[in-house]
Amino acid sequence: MSATAEDPPQPLTAAARGFVQLGGWLAGLAGEQAVDVARSIDSDSLDVPRAVARAATLPLLGWAGVVTEVLDAASVILQPPQTVRHVTSSALVGHDAWTGGEPLQVSPLTNGFLETLPDGVTVSVEPDVLPADGSFRLRATNIGHECVGVYAGTVGEGAPGTNPVRVWLVIP
Repeated sequence: MSATAEDPPQPLTAAARGFVQLGGWLAGLAGEQAVDVARSIDSDSLDVPRAVARAATLPLLGWAGVVTEVLDAASVILQPPQTVRHVTSSALVGHDAWTGGEPLQVSPLTNGFLETLPDGVTVSVEPDVLPADGSFRLRATNIGHECVGVYAGTVGEGAPGTNPVRVWLVIP
């Protein structure tokens, strides 16, 4: 069977792509540093201790990036991107004013960078209607590898804004 443009990348290809992106990011960072130093020299305002300190952070950022990318590559290889994943949150407790008469609705979840989950990811509230104990869970399905993180939003009865309860979902 041959691969097509729509096929998800193979695990090793996806892992290698992450290292290539890291290399590009580090090269861009080093280039920005060189341009800043050159501008400072041209304008006769070079702050040598500052330039040395910034240059000294480049290897540290590089090592941190490599460690992160190694962990990411291990994650991609062990849990390939084409594998359909799902996550269920721990039990959450509804608002005291919720009656249990209307379905629970979740707002779009965002991570710390204010990025929402991709369109293909489906987030639902389980159960649809609040049980007597007032507890519920969030469930996300069709999660891609790029969605790793902590996502937050609100759940409300009938609508996400009706007596909202802050919720979060951790996607490992």
